[in-house]
Amino acid sequence: MNTIRQAMIVACVVAASSGCTDAAPSTSTPGTTTPSAPAAHAADAAAPLPMSGESLYQVEGVFEDHEGRKGTLAVARGETTLMAMFYATCPLACPLLIGDIKRVLGDLTDAERARVHVVLVSLDPERDTPALLKETITTRSLDPKLWTMLRTDPTTTRTLASALGVRYRSNEDDSIDHTSKIVLLNGDGVAVAARDTIGADTAAFVAQIRQELVSAR
Repeated sequence: MNTIRQAMIVACVVAASSGCTDAAPSTSTPGTTTPSAPAAHAADAAAPLPMSGESLYQVEGVFEDHEGRKGTLAVARGETTLMAMFYATCPLACPLLIGDIKRVLGDLTDAERARVHVVLVSLDPERDTPALLKETITTRSLDPKLWTMLRTDPTTTRTLASALGVRYRSNEDDSIDHTSKIVLLNGDGVAVAARDTIGADTAAFVAQIRQELVSAR
């Protein structure tokens, strides 16, 4: 049974998984969206890859971007891509996640950064309208040429989260407990590296991105 099919089988229980912490040890407790900040100079330990040589672009479903355009998950096919999941109204964990991605990109040269696409997929597709996603790009000062925000239906959201190894759970107050994971994809959508120690040193992950950019030439 391939990984995508396994993801579809377990997707129905992903939303019940607890934890709003990053994978690195923290003092967060389920039911909050306030993970503790890791030590500024913590080591960026390699995170487990979410797939095993399979393309994440196999995840089927209609995805709508921040401009209201509909298509597949493979919006950045052919490009080196950083993919993560978030939701627009998240008070702390998601701003930290976005900030961490910006920090990683900031450690690349201008030429390298221009070749990396960032795709963020919403964990809250019912409330994260294209207008709200577009507003998030503006308020977070993100380059729309490099950043794409997507939403899809709840079932496909669960399937993708399971395939990426992102655990999340919706709460009664509309907040969402979730893990923060950044996955590096090659041009075919295959995961080649992952980072889940938000706030840790970026050197190892940046080196992996550079290696992939060299391989993609």
